Amino acid sequence: MSTLIIVKPNWTENEVFLSELSNLIEKHGLCIIFSKKIHMSRDFWMEFYIQHTGSSYFSELIQWMSSSPSLFLVVDGPDALSLVRWQIIGRNGLGLRGKHQISELMNVAHASDSEKSAAREITLLYSSLSV
Repeated sequence: MSTLIIVKPNWTENEVFLSELSNLIEKHGLCIIFSKKIHMSRDFWMEFYIQHTGSSYFSELIQWMSSSPSLFLVVDGPDALSLVRWQIIGRNGLGLRGKHQISELMNVAHASDSEKSAAREITLLYSSLSV
C-alpha cells in the first residue's frame, strides 16, 4: 500500500529535517516511489483540504500551502500508511511533527490518515501533474 507525505512550506529546504525524514523512511524499510517539489495552486489545496472547508483555519491553511512549493513523496512498503502516519510523521506531539512543528496548523508535514485518503490524495496529485 502506498501513502502520501507532503513536506509543507517552510520545511522543503530544511536539510536537517529532510535528512531525518529520509533516514526514518529507510529505517522502516519503506521506499520512495515518487518525489517532487511542486508549487501547487490555491485550487489544488482547496480540493485537497476540502474536508476542512468552513473551519476557522481553512483560509490561513490554503494561503500558507499555496505560498510556496511543497515536497510530495509517495511512499510504498509493508504497512507504509501506519508507519508513516504514526512512527515517522507522528501526531499529538510525537514523531517529526512533535519535534519540529511551529504550531498545529503550521506543522512540518502531512501524512495520509487512511487507505481511502491516501488513494484520493495520490490520485489528486497525479491528476494535477497530467494537466
